[in-house]
Amino acid sequence: MRSYLSEHNELKKRTREYYNVKFQVNKKVFIKDETLIYFTQIYKVILDYYDDRDEHEKDVWELHKLGVRVNPSRAKCTLNFTRINQAWLKEATKKYIRYRLSIYSAEKSLDSIGAINDFSAFIAYYHPLLQAQDIDRRLILEYITQLPHTGLHPRTISKSIGSLKKFLEMCAIEEWLPVPDKRLIYAEDFPKPTRGLPRYIPE
Repeated sequence: MRSYLSEHNELKKRTREYYNVKFQVNKKVFIKDETLIYFTQIYKVILDYYDDRDEHEKDVWELHKLGVRVNPSRAKCTLNFTRINQAWLKEATKKYIRYRLSIYSAEKSLDSIGAINDFSAFIAYYHPLLQAQDIDRRLILEYITQLPHTGLHPRTISKSIGSLKKFLEMCAIEEWLPVPDKRLIYAEDFPKPTRGLPRYIPE
């Protein structure tokens, strides 16, 4: 569809500028053509209708199809595994999240997937040929060391490291991945909590 619109000079290319508070700079984002958005939604509906696989085999899980209770105020009612680049990591993540959904809320599963997404992106960028058996303490240290350079808040980094720790430990116990059956992440690896400055009450 994109190629067809482009060939007929009907592909609308629009941009929108906004101010990024975090980095204090003006940024420009590209806005998708409305026609592409429309047909993408149609494609998703048709694909979902004819896709008769078990929900757990898909890369996007519809929570209501799994019988998972979701907060009505939440905008996202799916669990998306498409950002996990490595097939072996994606398969293990699905097993882990399936287990997590049986005892925890969907929100906690979203946090876990987010942490694994970041770890997957790190592997894909720095170690594209890495396999599950290559995960060791040295790799984890390399990953943790580069996290502060991502611009994330120390509390977010700590939460991400904690989620990854639980995932790797569960993978070792259940043998979902051939990772070492020993601790890869220690308490000392978590960022030290920062104490906020006192906020004085004006006279």
